Amino acid sequence: MDKTAIIAAGGCGKRLGNDTPKQFLRLAGRPMLYYSVHAFEQNENVDSIIIVVPKEYLGYTEREIVSEFSLKKVSAVIAGGEQRYHSVYAGLNALSSSCDIVIVHDGARPFVTSNLIDEIINAAVQFGAAIPGVSPKDTIKQIYKRKVLCTLNRDNMISVQTPQAFKYSVIMNAYKIAFLQNKFASDDAGLVELTGDPVWVLDGDDKNIKITTSNDFTYAEWLLSEGR
Repeated sequence: MDKTAIIAAGGCGKRLGNDTPKQFLRLAGRPMLYYSVHAFEQNENVDSIIIVVPKEYLGYTEREIVSEFSLKKVSAVIAGGEQRYHSVYAGLNALSSSCDIVIVHDGARPFVTSNLIDEIINAAVQFGAAIPGVSPKDTIKQIYKRKVLCTLNRDNMISVQTPQAFKYSVIMNAYKIAFLQNKFASDDAGLVELTGDPVWVLDGDDKNIKITTSNDFTYAEWLLSEGR
């Protein structure tokens, strides 16, 4: 069974206040994107990796990440699109015809563990689509124009992470329908939900954060400096 990871790193990531996209900023001396790719490189369940980056960073990714760190499982580095779903779809279209399981992971989540990768792959094999999530710790309220509409039951909610894993037929069908109907979601599982296919939820990891703000970046540097 062929299992391929698509590392989605095609965005600009300018919320950190830096001209360089966040996935290429250096954490402990290495590009942030390296850590996400390396996790899948080291996982025995993953057969190949496709990295999706901005067009202007194709050469940099090949030279400073793939070649520099001898990442042997990377089968392609391709250009992303305007939105995240464009980038993931580009990755799907670059998959080998033998691919059975697709794992999609954010390039700005450098702390994904091998154990989580294994669990998400196994769940996708069994259920067709699987995602990790963590329970919110704060009270969650639905608002409209700064006015509270209601307080939601957080026991029935999760904060969704990546990697998300799918049978090839499930995720490709979801993307084809999304582009046909021009209906998209903020994550890949959301597109599968729109087709009516079930999505299985696993426990995520509190340290599997997505680096979005300068505070996230500082926390990531601390985690790496402490060897955590």
